[in-house]
Amino acid sequence: MPLLDWHVVPMGVYNATIDDVRVNFGAATWLGITYRVQYAEEDYSVSEIVALDAPLSSADYSRTAEGKGRVKQTLQVNDLPEETIKDFTDIQKLLPGLSVRIEVIHKFVSGLPVPRVRAVLGKAAPSVETP
Repeated sequence: MPLLDWHVVPMGVYNATIDDVRVNFGAATWLGITYRVQYAEEDYSVSEIVALDAPLSSADYSRTAEGKGRVKQTLQVNDLPEETIKDFTDIQKLLPGLSVRIEVIHKFVSGLPVPRVRAVLGKAAPSVETP
């Protein structure tokens, strides 16, 4: 593949498996989630970074709704109680390997479409085997 070729998963709704979860601490605590989706028999990664925790006085506090909501949605669609999460390391241990259904959109960066997770829509749909 030539160096400047750019191939991304098209916008749409996909079954996804959480491949990696990272927690970064600073003035706010950020959660990085990498999802693996398949399209046209190719694997693609789609990553997102969401705020998970911040002081009430922080400008990022309102953004923590997305991170907390994302974790809650993921637990819910996988029938896991929220009480399973007691600290940040529990999120890093529990989420990888879980499946969800996500909506992927594109944000254009320097003229190229970059996939973004718009929403977790629910449980991953059952896969259909084709003969």
